[in-house]
Amino acid sequence: MEFGAGTRERILDSLLRDGPAGDRRLYDDIVAVGRSIGAQVLRGDAEGAAATFVDYWTGEGAWAALPPARRQGIVARMPKVCAEFEALFADTLPLEALRGLALPVRLLAGSRSPAPALRVVERLAQILPAATLRRLEGLGHMGPLEAPQRV
Repeated sequence: MEFGAGTRERILDSLLRDGPAGDRRLYDDIVAVGRSIGAQVLRGDAEGAAATFVDYWTGEGAWAALPPARRQGIVARMPKVCAEFEALFADTLPLEALRGLALPVRLLAGSRSPAPALRVVERLAQILPAATLRRLEGLGHMGPLEAPQRV
């Protein structure tokens, strides 16, 4: 698997890499995380990849706090997670297609989410013509699992 290769327009590229000033660092951050996870899986270190993934999205130490049975389930899903990163990095849908979506879209973002995810949702709120953005204070990116009643 190769992450982030190619030259066609991609949503993540357009939203962060080619977005307003300062977003390039956020783009580099999420690409580095995806590539790190992919490299770990390709080396046969699915547990290390799972730890990187969980701590990135949920916060440092979250992996260590998980019970062993929960860890095993996440480790087993790491090849799929790699495929999802690859799909994200290879998405070819042009931003113009998003601008044409007139249907209502509600975007939810946990205030403790990683900066690249927060910025993507902010940019989507600017681009989608009928979008509303709701920040869930105190929740992280995994808010639906952390506090499903709030979501």
